[in-house]
Amino acid sequence: MHNDPSSDPGTPPSYDESGSRAANPPQDSVTKVDRDRDTIRESSRHNLTPAQALLLVRVLTAAAFIVILNETTMTPAIAVLMHEFDVVESSAQWLTTAFMLTMAVAIPLTGWFIDRFGPRVSLLTAMSTFVVGTALATFAPTFGILLGARVIQALGTAVMIPLLMTTLMNVIPESDRGRVMGSVSLAISVAPAMGPFLAGEILKYLGWRWIFGIVLPLAIVVTLVAVKLIPRGGGAARESVDMISVPLSVLGFGGIVWGLSSFGEGAEPPLPTWSLLAIGAIALAALVWRQLTLRRGGHEPLLDVTAFASKDFSVGVGLMTIGFAAFLGIMMILPLLMQVANGDTPENAGRALMPAGLMMGLLGPLVGRIYDNHGARV
Repeated sequence: MHNDPSSDPGTPPSYDESGSRAANPPQDSVTKVDRDRDTIRESSRHNLTPAQALLLVRVLTAAAFIVILNETTMTPAIAVLMHEFDVVESSAQWLTTAFMLTMAVAIPLTGWFIDRFGPRVSLLTAMSTFVVGTALATFAPTFGILLGARVIQALGTAVMIPLLMTTLMNVIPESDRGRVMGSVSLAISVAPAMGPFLAGEILKYLGWRWIFGIVLPLAIVVTLVAVKLIPRGGGAARESVDMISVPLSVLGFGGIVWGLSSFGEGAEPPLPTWSLLAIGAIALAALVWRQLTLRRGGHEPLLDVTAFASKDFSVGVGLMTIGFAAFLGIMMILPLLMQVANGDTPENAGRALMPAGLMMGLLGPLVGRIYDNHGARV
């Protein structure tokens, strides 16, 4: 076996139409077909055929779009559900708050879960959990059951987002990741913006139960297709999850999210808002200390907090946190403001957010290409 430097996945060779080896073309001349071939060669290391590799990315993106869509679909329905189940506004808002709170608690554990059981089992677990929650929400006879169904949905969503990112990093060569991640932004960013719009239209013509009823068969179909594409195996022999880190993670992330959500309604004693935030901050500090201690002792931490030693990583995470906080905040607040304060209809509240979804969908692929060609700084 000879040592061919061009066999490195990060700098794949190019081929002419006859299949013969050719010199790598300049970056500007690389076409979409060339990039797709790069993706195919990279994916061959994961026992995927060319068609499976390209289809897998699209199917996982579709699955992520479906589950993330449900983050904001309940916002236009709050006023309707208040009347349907005879609950006050602060209680009805928990349909959204509980979803976000569950994701905040569950996502830190999903990295260990995906590494331990592999992408196939993780996908089955995520989508099956989401389907069960969606089916339960569709036929929920009481508000309590609907709230529980939202929590189950969130558990599936929490696994799906890291799974999508992990799979893309494994099958997409580095030279194409910006372009592909730009397309994936359709699922991560556009879905929450589209949620209120779609929910508003469904509420107008069909009723709130169809918000879940329409999603249910789509989730089942995407799950069946994705399971056929993802190869078996892939789990790693990781250590058991650290049982000290788990409660610290739950208290830390859960306390912060619950505390922030309480600003809008005022938490009742004995857990006022600042107490929740303080508990969350202390637990997060203890969690970081625990992860560093495990790392120094040669054990596998629940979260690799040493990544924040990188300035680029820390700045990137900080900017994304600020951006998504503002983005999701508008997605949640604007429909409520229009309906409760201004007396507008659910469909108009959803339509008001439609331009944001369209712009993010248009800009995502463009920004990805800029990243591939000019780097992260530009």
